[in-house]
Amino acid sequence: MLVAVLVAVTLLTTAPAGAASASGSDRDPVVVRFAAGTPAAERSQALVARGLEVVDTAPGTDFVLARPTTSRRPAAGGAVAEISPTVAVQAHTTPNDPLYSSQWHLPMVQSTEAWTAQPAAGKGVVVAVIDSGAASHTRGVHTAAPDLADTTFVAGWDFVEDDATPDDSNGHGTHVTGTLAQSTDNGVGVAGLSHKATIMPIRVLDANGSGSDWNVAKAIRFAADNGAKVANLSLGGPTGSTVVADAVTYASGMGVVIVASTGNEGVSSVSYPAAFPEVIAVGAVRYDKTRPTYSNYGEEIDLVGPGGDLSVDQNKDRNPDGVLQQTLQGGEIGKFCYCFMAGTSMAVPHVSAAAAMIVAGGTTDPAAVRRALVGSAEDLGPAGWDPQYGAGLLQTADALSFAAAALAAPEPKPEPAPEPAATEPEPTLDYEPGVTARAIDDSCPEGWVVEGGFTDVPSSDVHSFPIDCVATWGIAKGITATTFDPSGTVSRAQMASFVARTIEEAGHALPADPPDAFSDDGTSVHHLRINQLAAVGVVKGSGDGRYWPEATVSRAAMATFLVRAHDLIVDQPMVATGNWFTDDDGHTHEANINKAASAGIAAGTGDGKFSPDATVRRNQMASFIARTLDLLIETGATTAPS
Repeated sequence: MLVAVLVAVTLLTTAPAGAASASGSDRDPVVVRFAAGTPAAERSQALVARGLEVVDTAPGTDFVLARPTTSRRPAAGGAVAEISPTVAVQAHTTPNDPLYSSQWHLPMVQSTEAWTAQPAAGKGVVVAVIDSGAASHTRGVHTAAPDLADTTFVAGWDFVEDDATPDDSNGHGTHVTGTLAQSTDNGVGVAGLSHKATIMPIRVLDANGSGSDWNVAKAIRFAADNGAKVANLSLGGPTGSTVVADAVTYASGMGVVIVASTGNEGVSSVSYPAAFPEVIAVGAVRYDKTRPTYSNYGEEIDLVGPGGDLSVDQNKDRNPDGVLQQTLQGGEIGKFCYCFMAGTSMAVPHVSAAAAMIVAGGTTDPAAVRRALVGSAEDLGPAGWDPQYGAGLLQTADALSFAAAALAAPEPKPEPAPEPAATEPEPTLDYEPGVTARAIDDSCPEGWVVEGGFTDVPSSDVHSFPIDCVATWGIAKGITATTFDPSGTVSRAQMASFVARTIEEAGHALPADPPDAFSDDGTSVHHLRINQLAAVGVVKGSGDGRYWPEATVSRAAMATFLVRAHDLIVDQPMVATGNWFTDDDGHTHEANINKAASAGIAAGTGDGKFSPDATVRRNQMASFIARTLDLLIETGATTAPS
């Protein structure tokens, strides 16, 4: 039997002295801090001199609460180190929904603290629920969930029936919608986390909970084209598809935060679309904050949310420890229950709701939203990111604070890493046009390379063979089994993994347990590779302890990555034989650009230019790496494949 809610009140942490202005009149009490060690008699004299009388004391401290006896504003000085107004605090209160006390999963992600921080609870943000539809009030009360009566909806679409009425005939989508935006503080049933956000129901799953990647892709694009800022996908499959990957890239580029479930097979492989790099991949935890056996995990996981476990009652409330929301009873239209459900599907809407609240607070860039979510998560399992829990458990209020702090003091762009001091100064050389890219016959011999493995790389792409080459080496594989994303960008974190694999394939061992070199890469799946390269001097940060793992790699930085890798493997510096380009003079990476060009690793972009600050693309990166391998084979640093 479900029990009624008990209202709990917790005071907010008091702000620093002086952080808020005095309220009411000039006679309101003020907090007085005396200089340390001031005798009691001197304290009394100082108060009288300032027209203050003691209201309350805090024994053992240097503080008293005092009230002005005149209209004159008291000032600090001498024995009085500081005078500050009292600061108002609020209570964290629970909503009046009678079954909220059984929603253990909401307080676990700081629901009450988040509602205090943002009473608007996601208002103004459209969240697309790409699922089995929703029993909303858009068609009539007889098909609508009663506890969604006050929830705001906008028009969605039914891609199963191809019409404008995405009604739920399964119950999964309605339950997910409830966690996101169940009508809250309405004295009925249960609560939703971002309950003032607007839901866009999009149906891609039929009555059996099945659907196709084609409809999912269309749904993602529909959400992006119709104003959604967050897309919740509590669904997935074991393999990715080009059409969904394309839609995810499109929607992310349109500013949509995409959140998806890791899957419920209990395997060390994250489902798609969660495994796509643009998607926030969410696994599940139980009431005791441990991973339930069903929750998929792996290197693509970002964080976890409450997914529950129906086989246990760890909180001893005589109910199974599932996530509680109102939904269709047995999937029957018009019949509703407050039902416990469990799975990574149930974890995802907690994160999507937090994302909606972050967006409502003014952070709209999907990458910044991701940083706020993972950067504020409660660490679970081994310290730092791990494949079971990612960055840890969602903490909504902390994520809001993280995002607000970033808005108030945006991080500066990373400064290029300085070049290491050369042992001997390089001679000044005249500009010599005509740099030629190295052939890759040694690193990628015909008959050894597995060609044509990626459906999105046309044979006309000049980088198609190098792409197949580095994939055959195992250095840079595709984003799915059949797609490479040739025009995609490369982050500094990803580049670390590519370069580390290149070094290892060349036969050079990297440290297995390197020290943690940077403060901002702990949640990256490439954390180990970044620190391995830092330990051997191949990568450097921005001088303030940060690596900037999500920053994109430029063509110039790419040259430096590979020159340093070469120098490590060969144990001698690469030599520049010319000043090859007209547009890199004075650039931080100029020396390494000329070295890479001299070795035939990196050619220019035409007209004697290198375009050093242009973003390197995945297909270009493949050519750079293939040429580096060819140079290493030529110099005898490694052997040719056979």
